[in-house]
Amino acid sequence: MDTRPIDSFENGHIPGSIHMPLSSLLDADTKVLKSEEEIKQTFADANVDLQKPCVFTCGGGVMASTPLMLAR
Repeated sequence: MDTRPIDSFENGHIPGSIHMPLSSLLDADTKVLKSEEEIKQTFADANVDLQKPCVFTCGGGVMASTPLMLAR
């Protein structure tokens, strides 16, 4: 899972990685985390099976840490 913005993802990413930007986990209006159900649906929409091991990546580790914790 690559959590960077789309422009960064398109400029290069790990082959086979799924793009799910950190912003997709935030409410568009309030910029706070979506509800638990909405977050689960976001992962499902990205075809992420949270029952399997997941690897999250970004440029420096900060953007990847939030989805990592939410996937648990």
